[in-house]
Amino acid sequence: MKNDVYKILKIISGSAKFVSKHPVTALNELKTKVTYTECATQNDLVCIIADVGGKQYEGYAMTKKDAKKKAAEQALKDLFNIVCVESLYIISYGFKFYYIL
Repeated sequence: MKNDVYKILKIISGSAKFVSKHPVTALNELKTKVTYTECATQNDLVCIIADVGGKQYEGYAMTKKDAKKKAAEQALKDLFNIVCVESLYIISYGFKFYYIL
């Protein structure tokens, strides 16, 4: 099922590429030298910095896990124009495909 969705997403993606994977997994598959470090904040949010080849991407959230995910999402969007979606529904109508996030 996931492979079929991925194949369809490649067809309908347009300018952005959609991947049905967790952002951290997708980034680690594309770039092997990714380091994540925690940085200090002045509020209750957690900050994680993803360092990818010298470029840094920040992610802020209430938990370390979510902050790491947001940093990976930023890196994927900037470096590869990839958007990760965890649940995706595809509707076909004739020769056009529509996706619902």
